[in-house]
Order: sequence, then structure tokens, then C-alpha cells
Amino acid sequence: MDDTVTVWVDGAEIAQLTVPGLPGGSGKPGVRYNQNAGASLYSLSYRTANNLQSLAEDDIVTETSIASTGDNAMKVILDKDFPRVLRYELGGETMQGQQIGYRELEINNTRVTDAKVTSNVEGNKAVYTITGTVDATGKAGENNAPVKELFSMNVEFTVTGNVVELQLTNLSENIHTVNFPNQSLVSVSSKDEGAFLAENNFNQDGKYDLTTREAQASHQYTSLAVLNTSKIAGTVNSGSYKSRSEIVFHTMDNGDETITGLWPNEFIVRGLDNDVIKDGNWAKVSITLDRNKDDKVDYQDGAIALRDDIPTEYYTNRDITNSFTSIAVNEASGV
Repeated sequence: MDDTVTVWVDGAEIAQLTVPGLPGGSGKPGVRYNQNAGASLYSLSYRTANNLQSLAEDDIVTETSIASTGDNAMKVILDKDFPRVLRYELGGETMQGQQIGYRELEINNTRVTDAKVTSNVEGNKAVYTITGTVDATGKAGENNAPVKELFSMNVEFTVTGNVVELQLTNLSENIHTVNFPNQSLVSVSSKDEGAFLAENNFNQDGKYDLTTREAQASHQYTSLAVLNTSKIAGTVNSGSYKSRSEIVFHTMDNGDETITGLWPNEFIVRGLDNDVIKDGNWAKVSITLDRNKDDKVDYQDGAIALRDDIPTEYYTNRDITNSFTSIAVNEASGV
């Protein structure tokens, strides 16, 4: 896509990078190995994708909302016609969601632009039903033309207190991966006072003043990320199985401003053996104000929210050892 290259292995996106000076038009796929690495390649293909198409200025966006009650009551404004968060309202402050109107998704690494979407919104929960067609895996028609087959899934948003949970449910068996490209769950503008991003991928951290950061050609991956203004902070966690790449962030041009957003990386819902992957179909958002009571809002407040509100629940050693047979010595074994 333009000079941005995305690489998939066995149906899962593993990298996205910018190649300066990359020519347009058709080319040839290639592979490069580093540090004496090697692999057996059974299938190598490439394709050129168009940029995401945003809604026209005169397109009507119908807003709907869900809300929590009690302490930290929060209102979440949604796009009624697509699973897109528009903004959050908490304690008199507003945190933005996806500010540019995209209504595209990717199923099995293939862009779907004409999916049919219906929604049912009530109380603190919104359920979107998405249906469409996707290329059938391992099937080809006349002259090797791809065979289309129907897919269906639900996207559910539930708000409890200051936390919103996204769940993918009722996925048809032909869905292996689901991605909502550039569909930010939280975002800030360069015009927002104190706009800031803090992120860490367990190897190195980054801190960016978003009032001056320039737009980036491609998105970047990380594990922990917080966006904040001087008034409100937001953070995202997800069940993506892409270790150290669970969260995506991107600074993008939007007229006379830049927007920086966070969203979950691609969801891998079925493995190579077509078995459903456990707990890989969720994302959570926490929105917070002054969490550490120091009379200001910064990334530290968002980090506390990430730690306390939406932590990742890792498998314990007991879970692992009880899930398979371990050989203790060559005469005995135990389950």
C-alpha cells in the first residue's frame, strides 16, 4: 500500500514497515534471511491494497450510546452502523475514539468493504452483527478464480464503570483472523492540550509529545500504551496473541492536525489446525481522570488504569502443568 509493506506468515500479520522509494505497480515477491536463518517456503504471494476509504463529508453518521451507572459512570457514544467508538464522556471530560470515519474490516487478511452491519443497543451493551463474503480457504473456481463464501460474526461492546470491553462472538467457522485497521479505540489530537503518548514493548519504551509529533507513514506495534491530554487519559489492552505487538499506535494527518490512536492488533481466532484459540477475541479500554491524586492528568494515571482496571490475566504454572503429560523419569510419568 503506497510505500508501506505488510508481511503475513501462515495467515498472521508479523510485520509492517515503510520502504522509502518503493515503486508503484506490480513487482515480484522476495525473501531475505538474516544471521544464517532459513525456512522452507511452500507458498509465496503478494498483493497490492488500496488505502482505507473514509466516509464522505456529507455521509450521515447516526450516533447511539451505552452507559454505565454508579461510581465512575461513563457514557460511550458509538456509530450505530459500524462497530466504531466515537467518544467517551467521563466526569465532565471527553476522550475521543475513532475520529476518521472508516467502515472497513479485514477477514482472513482480506479487506471487506461491503459487509452488512446491524446493531442492537440497550443499557450498557451494544451488539453489532456483521455478515459478508470472503474468499474460501483452499478452494478455487473456474480458471483458479477465488470462491466466495458467507461469513458472520458479532462484535459486542459492554461498559462497566470506566471500562469498556469488546468481544468477538458467534464467529462462523471460516473466520481465522479479524482486524479493524486504523479503527482507534482511543485517540487524541495534536490540538489537545498536553496530548501525549507513552508506550513500552518490554524491550524499550517511547514517550512522544503529540502536539508536535509528525504523521508517520505506517503504524507501529507495542505491548503497553497510554494516551492522555491534560484532562483525561485512555489505555487499551487486548487478547491478541502477537507477543510484544498486542497494541497498535499510529499518528496520522487529519486536515490541519494530526491524530494519534490506539487499537488492538489483529485477532487470531483460529490456529493452523482450525481449532479455536482460547481467549484471543477481546479488547478492553479504560478511561480515567486524575487517578493518583496529584492534581493533574498524565500518562501515569493511564498506567494505573491499565494495571488496575484491565490487566492481562496470564496462565499460571499450575494451568500449564495440568494441561499436558510431563515425563518425570524414563520409568514413570504423571498427568
